[in-house]
Amino acid sequence: MPFNVKKFLKYSVIVLNVIIILSGIILLAIASSIQSQINSTRLNDTIVGYSIPAGSILSIIIGIFFVILGVAGIYAGVKEKYKFLVAYAGSMSILFLVQIIIGAVALSARNNTKYIRSLNSIYLSDFSVNSSNEAKRDHLQQYFKCCGWNGINDYIVSEKTIIVPVSCCKNPEICDQNDLTDLFDMACKEPISLYVGHFIEVIGVSLIIFGIINLISIIIAAIYCKKLKTEV
Repeated sequence: MPFNVKKFLKYSVIVLNVIIILSGIILLAIASSIQSQINSTRLNDTIVGYSIPAGSILSIIIGIFFVILGVAGIYAGVKEKYKFLVAYAGSMSILFLVQIIIGAVALSARNNTKYIRSLNSIYLSDFSVNSSNEAKRDHLQQYFKCCGWNGINDYIVSEKTIIVPVSCCKNPEICDQNDLTDLFDMACKEPISLYVGHFIEVIGVSLIIFGIINLISIIIAAIYCKKLKTEV
């Protein structure tokens, strides 16, 4: 029995688009979870040119398009519609470029030598006695159970004066701000740096991995289109 190339390509398109739909759902779940954590931590800043909330929101949009185009790809494959498949492949190509660009920007930001320097420039002034963003600072210190960007020394005004915000207290309701045992002893720099880095890295890696799946589906769809065109 001769090998049926057309049938193989047809079912390959269908299977790949089922994977595309599942990938979209997974990406939606990942990006939605990250966006939820961004909202709860208020870490909605731009690091080395990469906007944390924008990255997760764009990933949510890409995930939605994955699901929509996956369904469209299955329909086009089953019905063997040439023009529909061409439009599908074109749309997926645009989506692929967007994915790779956002993913590359995210990973380059995370691995950039300026990453820590950028974090320092954003948060160092927030974690000080004269902070202009006390609400955010207090929220982050309580959330990460830390005190000061580089430690409690950030709140030393002079040799004999230290002004520690209540948010540095392990128990804000019962706290002696002059008693170090009542205060968080961890600096905020490390946990926040790791947390933000994790957000950026997960988004970047997810987009690149799903981008590879996207590229395979584009190639198979293009070959299938060519096969259908020769039979018209």
